[in-house]
Amino acid sequence: MPQTYVRTVQAGFGFSLLLLIATSVASFYSIRNLVLSSERVNHTNRVLQELENVISFAKDAETGQRGYLITGDQLFLEPYVGSYKRTVNSLDTLISLTQDNPSQAPLLQRLRTILDDKFKIMDKSIEKKLVEVDELKRGKVIMDEARTLVISLQ
Repeated sequence: MPQTYVRTVQAGFGFSLLLLIATSVASFYSIRNLVLSSERVNHTNRVLQELENVISFAKDAETGQRGYLITGDQLFLEPYVGSYKRTVNSLDTLISLTQDNPSQAPLLQRLRTILDDKFKIMDKSIEKKLVEVDELKRGKVIMDEARTLVISLQ
């Protein structure tokens, strides 16, 4: 009987040890999956944040451009200055972050093309306004000279 009792206890300990090992392995895989899921969520959040940065920088540029075109005050160009570089840098970061998802590449390339076109249009409108302002100033100087000459002729 004592031998049977010892065997029963050994079998119980063996089964308990086997159960402990099985739950440890299951816990390890569960924690590993949790960590991987957390990393994917963090990665997705970084991608979403960069997307928000891209559109925010483009909006800053557009806001500055519109303010300048409406008022003619170059102070409004402050948000515009450097916004193209910030936008491109964010797009480059996005491309880097989404290398693991090839379906995103053509969409990001299309976004780059659209934003390049938008910045070209904004650049042209600002340059045109600058030329108009310079021509207006030049016109004023010429008219002032004409007035001065007329006064001296009188």
